[in-house]
Amino acid sequence: MVNQLVTSGCKFNSCISQSRESGFLKVIGISIVLLSAGFVFNFVWEALHGVYLYQDHDVRASQYVPMLVYVSGMDALLILGLYGWIALLWLDPFWTRNPGVIRMLAFILSGIILAAAIEYRSVYVLNRWAYLPAMPTIFGIGISPLLQLAVTGCLSAASIRCMWHRKDLRQKNIDSSKRNFK
Repeated sequence: MVNQLVTSGCKFNSCISQSRESGFLKVIGISIVLLSAGFVFNFVWEALHGVYLYQDHDVRASQYVPMLVYVSGMDALLILGLYGWIALLWLDPFWTRNPGVIRMLAFILSGIILAAAIEYRSVYVLNRWAYLPAMPTIFGIGISPLLQLAVTGCLSAASIRCMWHRKDLRQKNIDSSKRNFK
């Protein structure tokens, strides 16, 4: 009897250990997908709005492309931080599986607030860049950079949902259709 309990306890502990490992690996995979998607979406966004809306962005490609790579990488890291913030708030590292309206609104608002703080500091405190007259602004902050983290963050979160949680969502749909069929 005691031997049976010890053996079943070891199996249970092994199960928990495997679950933690697979959960950790899943978080790493989600982070990689999020960083990759965030980088690509932000690179495209920066390339489209930088030249037309910011002063002093008419530089050679040998200077402009490395700058785009750097800022896109930083934006991808910010999106990862926003994702982590929402995961921490809801204590759910896999929140994109079933994001819901409240979580997405929190993600979007966090992205807008973070972007506003970065833009204000960069434009008015540090004088890192200035806007061209073509840049539409709200309270002196450019609309395009204000929306950038929120939009590219949502696209990145959608990428996680499509690429990473697809198997989980498909299995959930199969299970629910089996229940409805019975």
